[in-house]
Amino acid sequence: MVKDTLKIGLIGTGWAGETHARSFRRVHGIPCVLHTVCSLDPSLEDFSLRHGFLHHTSASQDLFDDEEIDVIDIASPPASHAALVRSALLAGKHVICEKPISGIFTEQQETGFSLSSDELRSLVRELDDLDSVLHASQRAFCYAENWIYSPPFMKAIELIIKKRAPLFSMEASTGHRGSHAVHAPYWKYNGGGSLIRQGTHPIAAALYAKRKIDASLDRPYGVKSIFGSVACFNGKESIYPHLKLIPHDVEDWSHVVITFLDGSKATITASDIFLGGIVNRITFHGSDFSMHCNMTPNNQLETYFADDLNIQDLQVLEGSSSNIGRQYAMVDDIHVRGYVGEMQNFAEHIAAGIPLESDFQLARETLLVIYGAYLSSSIGKEISYAELLS
Repeated sequence: MVKDTLKIGLIGTGWAGETHARSFRRVHGIPCVLHTVCSLDPSLEDFSLRHGFLHHTSASQDLFDDEEIDVIDIASPPASHAALVRSALLAGKHVICEKPISGIFTEQQETGFSLSSDELRSLVRELDDLDSVLHASQRAFCYAENWIYSPPFMKAIELIIKKRAPLFSMEASTGHRGSHAVHAPYWKYNGGGSLIRQGTHPIAAALYAKRKIDASLDRPYGVKSIFGSVACFNGKESIYPHLKLIPHDVEDWSHVVITFLDGSKATITASDIFLGGIVNRITFHGSDFSMHCNMTPNNQLETYFADDLNIQDLQVLEGSSSNIGRQYAMVDDIHVRGYVGEMQNFAEHIAAGIPLESDFQLARETLLVIYGAYLSSSIGKEISYAELLS
């Protein structure tokens, strides 16, 4: 059934909530009414007024009970996601959920990152249960993975599919000098460190790209194995002033190698020790092509400031410690990085049945690859993807 208007309930007023609220305003063709925002943050009322919400509340149940709300957009801290997704679906709402959909939220030993097969099996059961709830609800689940809606990434996939040539490898990197979120240093709130907070984006993008390209060539798709390695450089005993994140029990550097069924590879590095601004890049190599996507930074606008007089409160490039000197400025960042595109696709899918690009299947597979990488790093060997499902 086609809907003329979507009424949105947003949970979370942090960076993700701010970005989602801004992006809904850019959706065209389907009016998105910002109905109610929910948060425990003291600045909730200011957030609500700034973005034009009709109501605000500190109780998520108010959103589930409100018959006017069509969509629940979950942008709260990761440890709350799975329970909120379940509650929203059971309340008959369509769901948009920030990454990750769930996780393993335990306290880690300070000296390392351990993960057991039992914990992973428990996570698989939880994901299977959520999948059952989703199917029974007959509602939409939209996974808020912005990378796959980034215009450079979308164009690269279009060109590769038209070229009809095999994809051999993908190399991606993402990172900055550390998250500003107060919960970022703790595994129990995020389910991990740089790998799950940042690496989730290029991992999802690589899985999505490989699936789409294989389908266009009528080739079987699947992940064969995962190898992961993680490290912590800015620990409690060695604090470097230019890095923002001081981990409590999470990693600040991670590397993952994904091997697909046909032997092709994806390598991903995610880090909280990258200086000079936020990095979001992916490169594709095939039998007769090579493509390099610079989502951030890109060279649309190059700036040089001798000082930051009158612009000290601005952020020319996200993640940079200063506006001084030469750097590539952010230009229409929420569009270039895919946030507007994802909300457009979600609104069209929910309101008019347009095919969904970022779904529960992608959310699930991405999460299992991430924890396969953590398990691999913990035991020091490559992990078969099939083992994660058994």
